[in-house]
Amino acid sequence: MSSYQATKTPVETLLVVRRNAEEAAARLLREAVVRRAAAEAAQTALDAALKVAREDLRSRRSTAKGAATVAAGAARELYWGRLRDDVAALAARAADHRAGPLAAARSEAAAATAAHRTARGARELVEKLCQRADGARRRIQARRAELADDEQARARGREPRKPPS
Repeated sequence: MSSYQATKTPVETLLVVRRNAEEAAARLLREAVVRRAAAEAAQTALDAALKVAREDLRSRRSTAKGAATVAAGAARELYWGRLRDDVAALAARAADHRAGPLAAARSEAAAATAAHRTARGARELVEKLCQRADGARRRIQARRAELADDEQARARGREPRKPPS
């Protein structure tokens, strides 16, 4: 759009609408990306906690000595069972998070990306239409100016010539 006009054409109005839609889609995309990043950070933290718990269980098992009494052996097995249950609970929580919130955040981000891409394409299409209309308007104005110049030249040529003084 080359110059300011008091009234907008329908194509220019549509361009404003498309720009607003693209900006809204961009905001939604930014929010979705932030949520996805937070979900991925939470998943990373869960995976790290699970890895630490597994390593802790392995190191405790490898350094454990034999039980002196049957009661101590039973207590130790209860302890190992609690540690295994804690590791299993962490693994289940990580898997649930991966299948639930993380998957939802990733699909939301993918949908927001697609919506933004669509909005951008629609805006670019209308921009091209607007540029074509502006180019056509400039060509018409140039032709009109050329015709006016031609008419002025013809009018000057038809005026009676004054005798040389």
